[in-house]
Amino acid sequence: MSRARTTALLFGVCCLAVAGAMAWLTVEMLRLERREAEAKTEAVFQESVRLALWRMESALAPLLAQEASRPPEHYMSFATAVGAYTKGLSKVGKGEVVVASPLLAEEPPFCLLHFQIDADGTLSSPRVPKGRMRDLALGVADPAAAYCSVEQVTEAERLLARAAAIAAPLRTATLGPVQLLTQPSDAVEPASTPQPPQQPQGQSSANLPQAAYQAAAGQQELAQRRQSAEIALNSNLAQTANDPDVPQVQGALRPIWLPDPSSVPQLLLVRSVRLDHASGTAERRADVLQAVWLDWNQLSSNLLGRVASLLPHAALRQHLRDDDASGMVLAGIPATLDPGPRPLVVIASFTPTRITLAVAWLAVVGAAAAIGFVLRAATDLGERRGRFVSAVTHELRTPLTTFCLYSQMLADGMVTEDEPRRQYLATLQRESQRLARIVENVLCYARLSDIRAPVRTERISAVELLDRIMPALARRTAEAGMRLHLDSEAANHAAVEVDPQTVERILMNLVDNACKYAGHGPDPAIQIAASAKGPMVQIDVADHGPGIPATERARLFTEFNRGARDAASGAPGLGLGLSLARGLARELGGDLRLEQRPGFGAVFVLSLPAAHPR
Repeated sequence: MSRARTTALLFGVCCLAVAGAMAWLTVEMLRLERREAEAKTEAVFQESVRLALWRMESALAPLLAQEASRPPEHYMSFATAVGAYTKGLSKVGKGEVVVASPLLAEEPPFCLLHFQIDADGTLSSPRVPKGRMRDLALGVADPAAAYCSVEQVTEAERLLARAAAIAAPLRTATLGPVQLLTQPSDAVEPASTPQPPQQPQGQSSANLPQAAYQAAAGQQELAQRRQSAEIALNSNLAQTANDPDVPQVQGALRPIWLPDPSSVPQLLLVRSVRLDHASGTAERRADVLQAVWLDWNQLSSNLLGRVASLLPHAALRQHLRDDDASGMVLAGIPATLDPGPRPLVVIASFTPTRITLAVAWLAVVGAAAAIGFVLRAATDLGERRGRFVSAVTHELRTPLTTFCLYSQMLADGMVTEDEPRRQYLATLQRESQRLARIVENVLCYARLSDIRAPVRTERISAVELLDRIMPALARRTAEAGMRLHLDSEAANHAAVEVDPQTVERILMNLVDNACKYAGHGPDPAIQIAASAKGPMVQIDVADHGPGIPATERARLFTEFNRGARDAASGAPGLGLGLSLARGLARELGGDLRLEQRPGFGAVFVLSLPAAHPR
């Protein structure tokens, strides 16, 4: 395997390794970016849920506190201002004031009906007065003093009949809910704070399930909300505990769901109250249940409306068992918040991570391309230098061999006749000039890459410059059996600022190439024409040879480069002539380029800076 192929193979393997590493890094970075975006989205979602729950609790707290602190006598249509329960409405004494219940005319917001279940299971409601209290409420004697209308009482009676079916479990004293509600709750104990799950031995906290921490945080939040809700639900206990003249509220207000035979379960707020009834000289105490039937549809719609900006697709569902681990249970009422679908994780097209990855990929690709270009250029340069060394060796061997042979023959006196001797000497002179040109070209090329003082130039007319150079060019074309034509009329009044020897070396290289490769063309002639083109003086060197193939024009002025056809022709050359000629032309401030013109083979155009007029 050649050195170039080995270098290319190693470079390809390195590129694949770097590309694989970059691909792995890209996948990991994008995965981490997505996880971070998901975590941020989830954090925002959980914060919205937390705020929504607190908003709902804040909206429920006034309602619960109002119902918990409602005096027991409000559950009767009319009551005396003092001792209403001990004397009863049928025994209102002279001078006693009868006060109507604020619930007689209408129910508070979000309430369907307030009712009371006596010890014998009888249901009554302040909105359904009985006997003469009904006439008083409807204003039979004085319509202007009516507290409510017949339609309102009729609707309340319908609701009370339905409430009797709903509250059937509460009318059975042996059921669990009644026993729970009748238990006193004199103090509110602080809610315990759930702790995050313990970290297993040998496992880092980063590997613990995120859901476990969210559940613990939700339970801790729920405990705090329950503590606030308990304060509202127990707000009436301290007011009635030490007052023997008023009914005793035995338990905190408790929300419960009860089945409705004709519909979905209904939400009620229930509490236990102990009443004192006078009977002669003895007193008998009885427990009753006072309940508030809530309008769940209206209440849930109001609560969801308050959080629509946070959770537009949220819903409230019944919470029948206390086994929810998400912490989304409302503390004031047994309901669970369904926050709806989680928001989609949206990642912007241009994030810092993606921009960094794109820049990194561009840098890696650019670096690989640059390294590949440098490697290819270095390999190509090494190959061309190898060919150059071979060409220099070949070019030097021929004149040196001739020198050694002819000088040995002349030194040994083997050539005695004058004519052969003169031929031998002419050959030695010609080969010495050829050797001098080779050495001069190599030294001149080496000199181009060195930093040195500017080239010394002189002001000279274009015609005079060409007249100086033409004899040397004519001798070279004559040796190749070609003709040389000069046309400088278009540059009669033009002058240039150049070094004449450098221009002669450039034109000599161009003419020498034409003699090597265009001498066998249909017209063995070389034409040199000079003309003024604005700030430049242009010198064209054209021949009638086969021209330059299109595949070799891009590399024509590359050092140590010879076309395949030129190398196969056997013509001597180092591959430095055109590269050296262009370098010298640019050193003078001009340029050298190749043009294609009909009727000609190769046309080289040398541009030289014109001298400023004096």
